[in-house]
Amino acid sequence: LIKLLETKEFKDNTIDTSWLDGIIREKSVSVLVDPQTVALSAAIYKAHSQVISQTNDFIESLNKGQTSLQSLASMLSFPVEITYDNVKYSFVAKLLGPQYFLLKINGQSIPVRIREQPDKSLLCNVAGENFQLFGQDEALGLRMKINGATVMI
Repeated sequence: LIKLLETKEFKDNTIDTSWLDGIIREKSVSVLVDPQTVALSAAIYKAHSQVISQTNDFIESLNKGQTSLQSLASMLSFPVEITYDNVKYSFVAKLLGPQYFLLKINGQSIPVRIREQPDKSLLCNVAGENFQLFGQDEALGLRMKINGATVMI
């Protein structure tokens, strides 16, 4: 919104609905998010989603009387690949505890704590820095909202 208010047309009061349609079409006013932050946020979202899905599958199998623990190993450490802006990021996610991950990439380890909010967004603490993430899988890819900025992956 601040970017819209700073445009020359808005300041000169020469705006109309076609002006806004043009800005939306051209995506001329946007908030840029660092590509590494986007990749890390997407990896966090995908790792969290995968653990939640596998946990639910495991609980369902226990309810059916199946007591095999083989599926737990794939939940504790697994690859997460993200491609953003024509760059492929290959993470390895390790589940260290409830809502606590260690993401590894290029020999670097990134500790991540996650708290799922009532609105299904994720409040994340990444190496001391806080992020609020919301992800939604769509036909065109993963739509991420990172601290209020929307990005398509």
